[in-house]
Amino acid sequence: MLSLKLLLMALILGASALVFAMHGQGGGVLYTPIQVLFGVDFHTAATRSQLFIVVTAFTSTIIFGRARRIDWPVAIVLEMAAATGSFFGGLHAHRFSPSLLMLVLGSAVLVAAISMLRGYVGVEDEMGSSVAPWHWRRDLGGSRYVVNLIAGMPLLVLIGVVSGFTGVAGGFLKVPMMVLLFGMPIEIAFGCASFMVMLTAASGFAGHVAASPPDWSVTLVIGIFVAIGAQIGPRITLRSDPKRLQHRFAYVLFALSAVIFYLSRGI
Repeated sequence: MLSLKLLLMALILGASALVFAMHGQGGGVLYTPIQVLFGVDFHTAATRSQLFIVVTAFTSTIIFGRARRIDWPVAIVLEMAAATGSFFGGLHAHRFSPSLLMLVLGSAVLVAAISMLRGYVGVEDEMGSSVAPWHWRRDLGGSRYVVNLIAGMPLLVLIGVVSGFTGVAGGFLKVPMMVLLFGMPIEIAFGCASFMVMLTAASGFAGHVAASPPDWSVTLVIGIFVAIGAQIGPRITLRSDPKRLQHRFAYVLFALSAVIFYLSRGI
């Protein structure tokens, strides 16, 4: 029977999925802390979180993909690096204390928030005229940008490790990297991040399950609410102004970092 406590947690996680799906995120940055707040063990919460991220990001990927807001070749290449790091992080997360992992998570979110307050980059990029072999020139729907593979790949591995450690998919770090480092339009970055975090979370989830399987009955019940919320968010984003999206995303991250640091005190 569905208890009131479980129902309340599922509703909050479903609402979180709506907000994060709007920004190409999996939602793990909140999924884990919310479960901890409801008394769930951190490592159990992190394992469930990875599955919820897959559900959220899969739904968002379908919607952004239909709207042609995903640069599939770029997303696939970059995600190979992130997934490798994520599996390693998920496999070894149990070696670190929950309080330390929460502090790492909060710090990463804060860094991402500060970076997104920079001026809107849009389609122009200072490397636009470069012909270096590691500079991958892209043109999607009239938007031109350059993917620096030498800078991007190592960063994605590191983002993947942090993701696996903390039960998140790292979309809050991937979006700033794609917008600020590559000059990618933010709505395309959101679309790519949806697909990428789905794969990162799946890899991290495999690592967590290998170490400690979750309670599937409770996990699947909550997953239904998460899937419903994830259906709504991307549809709102596709009707929003890109510059406002970037600033709103930054403010959401600032609020999240504050919540995470607060919750870390009680672990």
